Amino acid sequence: MKKAGYEATRQWIIAFSIALLLVIFILTVNIIHNYGTDKTSNTSGNTANDYATVSEVGEDYIIIDSIDSDESKRITTDDSYDVGDVVVISGDENSSMEKIADKNDYIEEEEEVTTTTTKTTETNSSVAKSNDELVLGYVENVRTEVDTYSDGTSFKDKAKNAFITVVDFIFYDGEINGVSWNEITDSAKAKVIYYTLLIDSKIDDLWPGYKETISDKFNDIKARLIAKYMDISSAVCENHASACNQVKEDFQLLKDSLSITWNIVKSAFSYGYDKTVTYIKNWYEVYSGKR
Repeated sequence: MKKAGYEATRQWIIAFSIALLLVIFILTVNIIHNYGTDKTSNTSGNTANDYATVSEVGEDYIIIDSIDSDESKRITTDDSYDVGDVVVISGDENSSMEKIADKNDYIEEEEEVTTTTTKTTETNSSVAKSNDELVLGYVENVRTEVDTYSDGTSFKDKAKNAFITVVDFIFYDGEINGVSWNEITDSAKAKVIYYTLLIDSKIDDLWPGYKETISDKFNDIKARLIAKYMDISSAVCENHASACNQVKEDFQLLKDSLSITWNIVKSAFSYGYDKTVTYIKNWYEVYSGKR
């Protein structure tokens, strides 16, 4: 009798131990799975956009080649694409694909840049800061005066002359308070163009077509200013993370205030410093505010 009772107890202990081990195993697997899921979800939100060009078009697919690496990818799609189109695949969980440029919008190879535009680097010297303050102080004051406009013919002439001064400063070797364009930092240059676009929009609201009465050199000035802003912002974002955030935030404000669409930006690309597909990508990152 005792032996039977002992055997029953032993079997119960064995069964309980096996059940306990099974529970521990299931809990361990569940913890590992949840950790992997959390880790994936945490990193997916920070995944960068993938930019690529279309290299092959099939009946229900395209093959794209990454701009930043040697990777190629086959994408099933019923949308219309042509070889050479530039697409961006968002890095979020939806992983959507969008065409941002056609082949004719850029050149395939780097070409020698003949424009007088030069890239400059950010400096932290007291002289650069002082120059920035001298120029930005003037441009900010012009914007404030235009925004607080009071009726009067003399003000119209004053506003036009101020706009001419700023445009000459940006494009035609003019000076503001004794400072030239190449004597200020890239961040200040972007901010000057930011204010100039707002000033132009406000003056045009007050006196539509006012630029037609100035000079032919003001034809397409908005497109040229946008191109200049994009070029400088791209240079800033290559070297200065904090300044990059600022130029992107400023452009989001310009997009909302001036109704700037990607098509408008893309049409300004012909005025850009570099017309390669890499710069299309850089411009789109500034435009979208993402990276």
